[in-house]
Amino acid sequence: MVARPEIDPADIPGTGRVRVVAAAPHRDILPHCAAVVSHGGHGTVIKAAAGMPQLVIPLGRDQPNNGARVVAAGIGVRLKPSAKPTTIAAAIRRLLDDPSFTQRSRHLAERITSDAHSTAGVTELENLARPADDHART
Repeated sequence: MVARPEIDPADIPGTGRVRVVAAAPHRDILPHCAAVVSHGGHGTVIKAAAGMPQLVIPLGRDQPNNGARVVAAGIGVRLKPSAKPTTIAAAIRRLLDDPSFTQRSRHLAERITSDAHSTAGVTELENLARPADDHART
């Protein structure tokens, strides 16, 4: 069975600055972004947290919570799906004009990278997995 896109990219006109594609891997496009607008799925939020401010417009599932975390971390803003185009444009302009969003996002990216390279979690799990008599000897 071949997956079919809900919307055929050929049906959506692009521009000189916008290219419409069926798929765009994060690793290929995020390095070229000044900000990210998404529905707030975990994959996009965590990958974009690598240095870009975010506008999250959640549609369902875990997305509202992810959007709340983006706001709480100070790396972006969240809007309702019913937001008007002018409101979306103003939010994007705010993200681009206020350098604190990018600064906080880069700081968060450093923390995520540091945690990813840390063995503290493995050490804690190993300590929990040790038999009780091993804990008494330490």
